[in-house]
Amino acid sequence: MGRPKKYTPEFIEKEAVALLEYAEKANLPFKQEFAIKRGYPSEYMSRWAKDNDGFSHALKRMEDVQCLKIVKAGMAKKIDVAMAIFTLKNVAGWRDRKSAEHSFDDGTRRLLAGALKKMEEGK
Repeated sequence: MGRPKKYTPEFIEKEAVALLEYAEKANLPFKQEFAIKRGYPSEYMSRWAKDNDGFSHALKRMEDVQCLKIVKAGMAKKIDVAMAIFTLKNVAGWRDRKSAEHSFDDGTRRLLAGALKKMEEGK
């Protein structure tokens, strides 16, 4: 006979409600903090989100609230801006943009200038 399930669907639904309340009240909500306070590993939350639409919604909402609160705190300089950026890169998927600069040799420049001139003459 198997061990009884500790985390029933009803329990997970209650945790979804508690997670939403936590997200709104916490200065900077983190799922790890929530899980520690509730007495289980945060990885369980990811599993529950796969199997339970209500919990999935609550977790996504908490992540959105978390992102918004970090951005606002960073912009208001209530937290270190560099730390806010670093955290958002890790928890919210933020990435640096890479810009590309194009340079042309003289031959390419002349070719482009000639093509532009022909286009203007064709007007």
